[in-house]
Amino acid sequence: MKFPRPVYKKAVVALAWFAVFAVGITLHFVDPVSFQFSPKCFFHSLTGYYCPGCGTARALFSLVHGDIAGAIGYNVLAVFSLPFLLYALVAETLRVFLRVKIKTVFIPAVWLWILFIAIVAFWILRNLPAWPFSLLAP
Repeated sequence: MKFPRPVYKKAVVALAWFAVFAVGITLHFVDPVSFQFSPKCFFHSLTGYYCPGCGTARALFSLVHGDIAGAIGYNVLAVFSLPFLLYALVAETLRVFLRVKIKTVFIPAVWLWILFIAIVAFWILRNLPAWPFSLLAP
């Protein structure tokens, strides 16, 4: 059975909001550092190096508890990308549920390449043992 396209989009947006609230509530009550069933980073377990996502759960835990400096210390890239992700979710919610016309932001391909290079650079720099790069490690 095929669902009409608007129902599918509404379901995806609702599921995204459910995930945001579920993660927020979970991280309010569960500290990923002390919780024994907290998922471990496969890349870090395998290589001993930090991936760009290492420390994200601890950063979100700190944000939920109002510790912005601590969150930045765990994963600065995740913390600074959150406002953009939240804006995208709010804009999509307004577009799908309220049919509000939101100006589409066109991102040239060069900016996506710059973002990719920034993520790879963050990945490399946070694994360097020298100051100030060691500050990027979680």
